[in-house]
Amino acid sequence: MDYSKIKSDRYYVNMMISWAIAESLYINFDQTIKFLEAKNLNRFVQNKSIQKAIESRKIKEDKKEYLRTLKI
Repeated sequence: MDYSKIKSDRYYVNMMISWAIAESLYINFDQTIKFLEAKNLNRFVQNKSIQKAIESRKIKEDKKEYLRTLKI
C-alpha cells in the first residue's frame, strides 16, 4: 500500500499509518524502507514510523541506526 497517498491531519489515522509502516519494516525491511527513503510521507508519519521501529525489539540495531538518518 502506498501510505503517502493517505493525507490526514487526524492523529489516530497518522498513528495507524505509522504503526503499519513500523510493523512492515520488521516483515519486509527492504521493500518498506523505500517509503521512508523517498520522504513522501508527512513529517509526523515519517518520524513516528521511525520512532516506533527504533523502539521495537524486532528490528536489528544496524537497521535502527540507518532509520535514525531518515528522520525529517
